[in-house]
Order: sequence, then C-alpha cells, then structure tokens
Amino acid sequence: MAGAGSWMLGHLPKLDYAYIMLNAQEPRDYGSMLTALSSVRDLEIGNFDCATFQVNGLTVQLALSCIFVNLRTLKLHTHFYEASTMLSTISLLHQAPFLQVLEITDNSRHETNKEVDAFAEDFLRTLPNCSLVKNLERLQMKSISCSPNDMHFIKHVLLYARNLQMASVEKFKGHRNSALNAARMLKEFERVSPAARICFQHQDYCWLV
Repeated sequence: MAGAGSWMLGHLPKLDYAYIMLNAQEPRDYGSMLTALSSVRDLEIGNFDCATFQVNGLTVQLALSCIFVNLRTLKLHTHFYEASTMLSTISLLHQAPFLQVLEITDNSRHETNKEVDAFAEDFLRTLPNCSLVKNLERLQMKSISCSPNDMHFIKHVLLYARNLQMASVEKFKGHRNSALNAARMLKEFERVSPAARICFQHQDYCWLV
C-alpha cells in the first residue's frame, strides 16, 4: 500500500491485520487511510516518519480523529530525532487506548538534537498519565541509539504502563553512546508495574535490569 495516501478507502470493519509501508518519496496526509484501518487488532507501519509531511514549507503532523478500539499490537518503523515525528507517534498512541504490545524499530541514523531532546522531556512530562500507555503489557525498542529522547519515552512507559510485563531495549551496536550508561539509566527508572522487567541488549550481550 505504498503511497496509498491518495487512495479513497472505505471502512474495513472485518480487517484483523494490516501492514502498510508509507511512501518515503512522496509524503502525504495518511489520516484517511489509517481511519479506514481503525478496526484492526494488529497494525504494522513502515516509514512511519513519513506521516509527517511538508505543506508550503510548514511541517504538518499526523492528525487522527478515529479511535483504534480493537488495536492490541502496533509495530512502527520510526524515530524520535525530530519533534514532528515524535508528535505523530504520540498522536497515534493516544488513539489506541487498549494497546497491549508496542514495537518501535529505528531504521534511521540521525544525529541527536539537544532541542528535540529537551522538547521530548517537557512534552512527555505534560501528557496525561492515564491516557497513553496505561494498558501496555510489552514494549520493544529495536535498533535504537538510546539517545535522550529515546530514554525519555521509555521512562514515560515505565512510569505509567501499569500492566507492563516486559520492556525490551535493543541498542544499535554502532552508536557511540555507552551501553553501560544506558543500562544503568534503565535500571534506575521508576516502574509503576511491580511485574515489569527490562531486558537490555547490545551486540551479543543481554542484561536483565
């Protein structure tokens, strides 16, 4: 369904699973397409950072009016290096109140941005603590750099996901940030769920923290 932002899709109430790859070459408003898929239980979106697009030089974030009431598993190929992309990700999560499994894969290799890091921390601090990830049971962050904005997001999930069982963090092996420092930070994060475990992976090493 690459480039399907121009398609006119009707509601698909019996669709259980959808995998879509957004068009990296022609960013479009994908809100109507995701609305048509709002009944799925399992959704995977490639190139999700393309949900942010440019109109007359202005950056536009994904805006959704639909609620994904059946969505239990969400897999996103995205990153938190830009404030607009992070806002689009938060917008989608906010519309999935019963989400149980969230997997985020970072396929990009941008440099971390101090302004975006500060935005991420301030923005996540102001989010309602009961509306974003309260029913999440499993978080998987794959191939991330463990930049401050990545860590702010993980910290938010640990702090407010009351049903969390496991947070799996796989650090991109080539990034210059220290894996040990990231593991120490994860160990110190407060967890609202007493059952929550954190699995941290880097290269061939794996720690439970």
